[in-house]
Amino acid sequence: MSTITFEVPNALAEALTREADRRGVPVGELLRQMTDQFLTREGAFATAMTATFDENAELYRRLAR
Repeated sequence: MSTITFEVPNALAEALTREADRRGVPVGELLRQMTDQFLTREGAFATAMTATFDENAELYRRLAR
């Protein structure tokens, strides 16, 4: 496992701490969960977009004429 360190404004650090406390997890775990969700959502969107373009390629070609 890797460790990543970065700086955030104090207000953001405080908000992250409050949210982690509310969820009962450490801040690092909250950030890991948020990162997982972001990457999964981005990948799912790209997959859906590619599938839509592939399925409608002929329609797009006709509309472009």
